[in-house]
Amino acid sequence: MNIDYSRIKLILDDQIEGKTVHCIKFIKLRSYEEIFTEDYEKVMLWFETLKRYCVLSRFREYFVSLKVLGKGNFAKVFLVERKTDKKQYAVKIFDKNLILSDELERKCLLYE
Repeated sequence: MNIDYSRIKLILDDQIEGKTVHCIKFIKLRSYEEIFTEDYEKVMLWFETLKRYCVLSRFREYFVSLKVLGKGNFAKVFLVERKTDKKQYAVKIFDKNLILSDELERKCLLYE
């Protein structure tokens, strides 16, 4: 599975056959792939690396929006803070409805 632009979801402390496992789930075009491990540190390292290439599900569980830094035609840039370590980032959030409704907007998004 090509994970570019897929959604990524972290699932911790799942029970499979009596064992506690952690999972990274990739969701794209109505299909999904999962990676399981019992090693918490390993799954967190994978997740931190892989989320750079995917769309983060449940964004608000991991980050707090502090303020709007800028606005465009189909996106806003926010200053956010990661809950775990208080590190700040600039994040561009796109208006999904506008992008899905217009082929030109989808092409612009992929170009960006």
